[in-house]
Amino acid sequence: KGTYSLRLLCQTANTHAIVDIDFDDSEIASFDMYSASVVENVVFNQTSIDVAAAGIVAIKLRIDGKHASSGNYKMYMTALALWRTA
Repeated sequence: KGTYSLRLLCQTANTHAIVDIDFDDSEIASFDMYSASVVENVVFNQTSIDVAAAGIVAIKLRIDGKHASSGNYKMYMTALALWRTA
């Protein structure tokens, strides 16, 4: 229970997807992983994530389409960090 921040470290490229992040069944972030060329270690942040109840939360990363210029639905993730801010 509390307020959290999330950081995702990924690669972006011209074959990458749009990725949604869900806590249980609620979408808390959406990131477009497309870029014209390969870029390593791109940081995506989402702040002020409110978790209303104490207990275990299922975190799901879900491919939710792609940028109009993307050639595929790929995602390469290096790290995901989550920390409580309040």
